[in-house]
Amino acid sequence: MPTQSHHEPTITLSPDSLEDLIYFSRASDLPSLREALTLLSATYSTTQTQVLLSAYDPASENTLLHYPSANGSIEVLNYLLSLVPPPSSHIQAAPASTAALYINSQNGAGNTALHWAALNGHMACVQALVEKGADPAMLNKAGKDAVWEAEHGGKEGEIEVAEWLEREGRGLDRGVGGGDVDTEREDEVEGGVNGSSAGEDGIAGNLNGGSDHTGDG
Repeated sequence: MPTQSHHEPTITLSPDSLEDLIYFSRASDLPSLREALTLLSATYSTTQTQVLLSAYDPASENTLLHYPSANGSIEVLNYLLSLVPPPSSHIQAAPASTAALYINSQNGAGNTALHWAALNGHMACVQALVEKGADPAMLNKAGKDAVWEAEHGGKEGEIEVAEWLEREGRGLDRGVGGGDVDTEREDEVEGGVNGSSAGEDGIAGNLNGGSDHTGDG
């Protein structure tokens, strides 16, 4: 389960179904992802929202939001975010508290989808996540927030992302940055993604090319 801020799945997806959802999210395959969520909602007699909220990688503890955020796949991310009600929603399928927890779900290294979007300099993804309620001040297990990750990610667009988050992001009055833990090992659980983010897009890139169906997160 996602570690610190987490949601409780209301359905238990089969391993094959979960693997498909993760793969389609990582590979930025929106048509297949949309079809899979539609079919699973019918199979489990529930909503696509509940399927989304119940889908996470048991190895890395990533949600489906993490992958398009890391890859800059704004169309996939916007689609997934459209299934999550806003904080003021009274939709029974996903209470506001559940929706807020999902947006800010942390993986095994404590990183939210916003951490990964900021780390890779994906402005559109950062803005979409913050608009939906992502908290820029959340710290990962290395004690770093999204602004710090943007400033140290080594990716094109990172400075613009950091400046936007500092200017527009909510919650940053609680402090930017954090502890002095060595972040070069903060994402080992995701398969070698480190403070420089060198491995993160590479893993997703292999999936985009179709060479590795399962991947290692």
